[in-house]
Formats: sequence, structure tokens, C-alpha cells
Amino acid sequence: SQVEDVTRAPLAILILLVALLPPVLWNFPLPISAMGAAILMILTRCISRSGLRRCMDWSVLCLLAGTMPLGFALEQQGIASQAAGWLTAMSDSPTLLFGMLFLLAAAFSNLASNAAAAVIMAPVAAQVALDVPGIETKAALLAMAYGCSCNFIVPYSQCNLLVMAPGGYGASARFVPAQVAHIARDPLDPQFDRDAVVKVLRHKHSEIKRQLLDQSVVSGIGNIYADEALWRTGVNGARLASGLTKRKLAELLDASAAVMTDALGHGGTSFDSLYVNVNGESGYFDRSLDAYGRDGEPCRRCGAVMRREKFMNRSSCYCPRCQPRPKRR
Repeated sequence: SQVEDVTRAPLAILILLVALLPPVLWNFPLPISAMGAAILMILTRCISRSGLRRCMDWSVLCLLAGTMPLGFALEQQGIASQAAGWLTAMSDSPTLLFGMLFLLAAAFSNLASNAAAAVIMAPVAAQVALDVPGIETKAALLAMAYGCSCNFIVPYSQCNLLVMAPGGYGASARFVPAQVAHIARDPLDPQFDRDAVVKVLRHKHSEIKRQLLDQSVVSGIGNIYADEALWRTGVNGARLASGLTKRKLAELLDASAAVMTDALGHGGTSFDSLYVNVNGESGYFDRSLDAYGRDGEPCRRCGAVMRREKFMNRSSCYCPRCQPRPKRR
């Protein structure tokens, strides 16, 4: 692993602050100020040449270098004005024009990339704002920019519109950036396929609690909620996932969803003052925990003394009677 050098961190922070001052105080163009700060970072060796090469997305730079002349040509040859004229001929309503700019930019974004779409569509949006009274240039460009952020089809790892949330927020399609595409849906997602997850777990020759914490199998189940779901279903976390029946695995996933729902109803499980709601109040689901943190106390189901064991640099709490450990072979 790479060792981080933080000795120049104060200098890097100072350069950042200096770069922010001109745009804030004198309305200086932010891109120029940011470029100057980037050059200073290199000259002062806040970032090494090798680090610079790793940070640069060369594919995006080449794409921009190739499309910027096209954007200039569209503007200089009057094509942008002609395209804007077609849009304004269809409607002079700002709302409809914003919608058309958005849809056109979204279409270009999916055919090429959001960076290329922005270069091509910016002159068109600016011309629409000039041709129609009452439309500000910034507003037209903003509508275009939102459309350029709707890059859902082509697999470029660039920023996308906020509506494409992890798991789709109930959408059947997995509209997520490539960096988090490996994260599975959580049990509360309306599109969570319990039977499919059961099928995956049946082929996992590993401890069931380890699988519940594996975000590529099912997400959202942390260490605390895993202990609670295992206790509710009478399953010891050390049992192999492949050794559990389909019915028991389905019951375990249902219990996980129920635990998460109960926790949400109680404002979460807070053991740290940093995790509070907007009113500064912490969650109180920890008062309703049946397994986690109850080692040495009687089981609320059978009365046996709860136990705690080390697990993956954390801990597992369980009832030795309700959740017997699997026999060693």
C-alpha cells in the first residue's frame, strides 16, 4: 500500500484557500483560479508527478480536446444558432424550452459522454437564452447541464444526476456509477430479490454472519443488525451459509429487514454523539436490542446467559442455548 505524505498538507490547504479568495471577493473566474491552484500544487510538490498521472482521467481529457473544436465550429458556422432557432420556433415558453434543452443534452450525453454533450450543447443553450426574452443564460445552461448529467447508458465513470441513487431507490434498473456497482441492494429496497439472495447464500461455504456483512451479497446489514437478525431466527453466526435451508435463509433475510425497519422507527442505533438527528437527538433502538451488547445478561427468550465472541475485529453476541454453535468436524 502507498504511504501518504502529509508533511505538505498545510501548504496544500493554504493554496486551496488562496484559490478560493479571488472568486469569492472579486468574482474572478473559478476555473482559472482552480487551474492556477493546481499548477501551484505541482510546483510546490504537494502532489508528485506520479500522483498527478494517477489523478488525471486521460480519456476525459482526450474526449474534451476532441469535442471542443467541434463546439467552436458549431458556434462559428451558425449551426448552434440554427439549432436554437428550431427550438424557439417550436415554442417560446421558457418551461418547454428548458425541457427541450434538457432532453437534447440527455440524448447527446448517452450517445457520447456528458463532457462531450456539454461542449456541443452549451452554444445552443446560450443562443436560446439570447433569442427568447425572459430566459437567463445561466438558467438555460443549468437546464442543459442537468441533461448532460443523465448519462445512464454508456459506462463512463463520471458524475451523474442525483436521481440515479444506489440500488435505484426502487427502480428495476441498476443506475449506479461504476465505482459502487458491486454493492448489492438492501432488504428494504422495493426491488430486493430475496429468493435470488437465498440462492447466492446457498452456494457460500462461509459463515452466515460473514455473508450478511458482505456488501456484494446484501447491503445495509451491519454488525449490530446481523446479531439481532441471527438471534431472532435462532441461527448462530458461525454456521455455514450453505448449511442452512432455503426457508431458514429466507427467514433470516426477512428478520434482517424487520430489524432495520424497527431501528428506523426508533431513530437508529446511536452509540456516538456524532450520530444524531437534526434536533441533536440520538436514536434509541439500542434500548430494544436483544443480542448485541447483552453479553452476561439473560437471554430474553430462554433465560440462558448471553455470550460474546470476537469476530472480524468486532464482536458477536448470541445465546448459547437458542443459537448453539455448530459442532466442529
